[in-house]
Amino acid sequence: MAENEQDPAGNTQQFQRFAQRVESEPDPDAQGGMPTGLFLAVISVVALIAVISAIALIV
Repeated sequence: MAENEQDPAGNTQQFQRFAQRVESEPDPDAQGGMPTGLFLAVISVVALIAVISAIALIV
């Protein structure tokens, strides 16, 4: 079993470097995908098309 043991200090140091790098260099794509305004516009257009289609079927 002694051959398979890993040094936890090495793993901790690697994680700490990773955590510090992530905090100092935020990923621009990590803040979200589609902007809220665009999302609301798409939902509004889909709802408008649904209403127009429903009215066309009734008339």
